[in-house]
This record gives sequence, structure tokens and C-alpha cells, in this order.
Amino acid sequence: IFGATDYTVAIDVWSSVCVIAEMVLQEPLFPGESAIDQLVEIIKVLGVPTKKQLFEMNPNQNSFKFPDIKAQAWQKVLKNRADPLLVDLISKALVYSPIDRLSAAQCLIHPYFDELKTPDFQINGQSFPQLLEFSEGELNYAQDVGDQLVPCLLYTSPSPRDRQKSRMPSSA
Repeated sequence: IFGATDYTVAIDVWSSVCVIAEMVLQEPLFPGESAIDQLVEIIKVLGVPTKKQLFEMNPNQNSFKFPDIKAQAWQKVLKNRADPLLVDLISKALVYSPIDRLSAAQCLIHPYFDELKTPDFQINGQSFPQLLEFSEGELNYAQDVGDQLVPCLLYTSPSPRDRQKSRMPSSA
């Protein structure tokens, strides 16, 4: 977007949350035949980006001129089909600035996904597979949210952090 050629994993969050929104809508969120068409559709939803947002997306780009277009309410964009918690998740993940966008780990700890973290979660009467088995590296990457990502209530003993520590070689 906006001529950016360097991307972080924040673009993967954008893409994933677009897919979630499209599942709700059952149609493309930002339809377009070309990159310009798609950009116009994004602006119709998010409004015109600020100079700061443009810089955060692409520090080399500063020449875009747009008409004054205001952001739409996400509930309206999603045609009142989405749970308020999902609307909140989408509104925090689909923002112009990759710096302000939720990280993948932050998305996973969003209250919209809390039901998946309960030990008795089922789909169509079937137990759901364990989703919260993360490697040591994954937990280290998400250490700011790790305790929320792997809630202790799922495990009788030891806690997820203690289980990870017990897998680490001792320094003694």
C-alpha cells in the first residue's frame, strides 16, 4: 500500500483479519481490480490516512493527495453481522499504521477468542483440539502477552510458564 516495499509481519495480521471480515461479509472487504482500486476501497472504509500514518506505512512516500473522506463505523462496514467483540478486534487490527496495529499475539489474546481458551470448548458437540501449545520460542516472542495467551486455568499443574522453564536447560 502506498508504494511500500518493506513489510513486517504486521501485514500478515492485516491479511488475516481481512479474511475474518470477509467471512462475516461473505464477500471481499476491499474489492478491486487493481492496487489503486483496492486502495480507494480501503480509504472508503478507513478514511484518508494522516501524514503520520503515511510515513509509518512508507517513510519514502509523502506525495499522496486525497479528498477528505471520513472513516466509516466498522459495525456499518460489517453490515451489523458481527459480534461487538469481533468488531473491536477488526477495528484494532485493520488500521493504517503497522505500529498501531495489533500484533498476532495481541489478536490471540483479544476477548473475542476467550471462548477458545476454555477447557470445555466444543464445536458441534466435538471437543476442540488443543490450540494453546506454544514452543518456547513462540512464548519468548510474545512474552509481553504470554501469560494471557496460555491461561493457567487450562492446566492443573504446572503453569504454562513453569512448563516452559522446566524444558530449559539449567544454568547451574
